[in-house]
Amino acid sequence: MSLKRIVDVGTVSQLLKKNIINKEGVRLLDCSYAVGTKPDWKKFKEELYGNFKEILAQPSL
Repeated sequence: MSLKRIVDVGTVSQLLKKNIINKEGVRLLDCSYAVGTKPDWKKFKEELYGNFKEILAQPSL
């Protein structure tokens, strides 16, 4: 698999309507993300550093 072509939104819309996505060699990759607030490193070091159970219990952003 290679990333030879990047298509615009209109082309993606047409491919979805024709039910071609994930068939015929066409794959749709979603690379979107949300930027959260920057964590307080001092608080992390004091309260969570090395405490893996507590870190894993934290909600994801």
